[in-house]
Amino acid sequence: MEPITALAISGGMQIVGGLFGASSSKDAARRQAAQAKAEADRAFANQAAQTAYAAEFTNQMIGQYNTRSI
Repeated sequence: MEPITALAISGGMQIVGGLFGASSSKDAARRQAAQAKAEADRAFANQAAQTAYAAEFTNQMIGQYNTRSI
């Protein structure tokens, strides 16, 4: 094989490899972003549940206080 042909093939393989590498890193970034979003969603849901629980607990305690005070 001629040196020019070998260089052309090698260069082409590097370009293709670079494209797959870029695609792979983009996929990894997408997975990481999806995971971060899922964690943020869970944190939001947990905070909402804690707020609702605290409000219900407060209402129950006020009800108990009012029952005992009468």
